[in-house]
Amino acid sequence: MPVTPGNPLVLEFDDGSSIIYTAEVVPNMSVERNMTSSNKVNLRLGKTYTYLKLAYAKLTLIEGYVAKLPEVVPQKAQGLKKADLEKLKNDPEAKKAFSALSNAAASMEMAGAYDNYYNHDTNTGWFRVQTLGAEGHMYLRYDGSTSGSSKNANSMTQFKTSINGFDNYVNQYMQAPQWPEVVGWGSTIMGLITIVAGYGTGPAGWVTIALYYGGALSTFAGLTSTVYATVSRLDLSRVAAQYCENARVMNFNGGAYWENTTFSVVNGF
Repeated sequence: MPVTPGNPLVLEFDDGSSIIYTAEVVPNMSVERNMTSSNKVNLRLGKTYTYLKLAYAKLTLIEGYVAKLPEVVPQKAQGLKKADLEKLKNDPEAKKAFSALSNAAASMEMAGAYDNYYNHDTNTGWFRVQTLGAEGHMYLRYDGSTSGSSKNANSMTQFKTSINGFDNYVNQYMQAPQWPEVVGWGSTIMGLITIVAGYGTGPAGWVTIALYYGGALSTFAGLTSTVYATVSRLDLSRVAAQYCENARVMNFNGGAYWENTTFSVVNGF
């Protein structure tokens, strides 16, 4: 109900106290709080009447929406009892399914950063290897199997070494999860953007910049932040880029490393 002259809004509390809102014709409002004790507090709030009208209008609108909601009859649902769980644990088919899921999870090896990664199921031999290609944010992907292929198995060992190194240096040593600005460096590298003219692009270009460019530290700060960029972190980024480039070279020369695989080019980070 709107607050109008002669029609105040009374808010009562459990302790017996109350707040009485009375509105005048002018956009002002007197608020008197009547307490059960002898203490009284008189407040003057300008334009409160307008705010109360808006609040009442919103309340009315919400009540209208609620009134239109369909009535739903609560239904009983049978939950799992302890006896049901015990029965499930002893069910041969359930045991087989749980065992298969556990084995699948345990046999899947994976690592990577910025969409340079590998997945390898050591039970079946299936693998996927992916690295940055020749265009920014475009990635070379090979799907194949190490089962029955010593060539793929040996290459997979080499590829894992490179990607594991890249993953460790980016996520653990450079602390990318704790420092969001590292993404700026990663995105620039994976975008094959020219950072310093004449020094190349991508991971290989960054290795060259970090090693030979006099302004490498300030450049690194521009890609990350002045707080983050230190000499030691610059060197960590160089090592990370070198690991990434090592894996990248393998996929660039796919035929020399992978056989009987499916090749594709995909968008990525």
